[in-house]
Amino acid sequence: MNDEKTTNGGGIGERLRRLRFENNLTQVEVAREIGVTQQTYSRYEGGDAKPDSDTIVKFCNLYGITADYLLGLDTAKPRIEPERVSLISDNDMDMIVERLLNRLKSDKEEL
Repeated sequence: MNDEKTTNGGGIGERLRRLRFENNLTQVEVAREIGVTQQTYSRYEGGDAKPDSDTIVKFCNLYGITADYLLGLDTAKPRIEPERVSLISDNDMDMIVERLLNRLKSDKEEL
């Protein structure tokens, strides 16, 4: 189910795996930090499950990255202050993620 590749360096799972390796973390450590089981985290990396908006925020805070980078909309990996990510409300984040995913789907269809 890892067919959600984008033209910007792979899907969310691939980026999560790369970030984890770059930060010398295990799946167990990342899972503990974001509040899920190792099995759930493994499914995110494998592309068998998609993180919800709250979990995306946790990844952004953990790695100091933007949601655009994590979702593959931006190839650069800008570092951001964790406090800035948490200022986005859950409803706003849900709307942003939904729009980004819709954009990815429409871009994929154009290819």
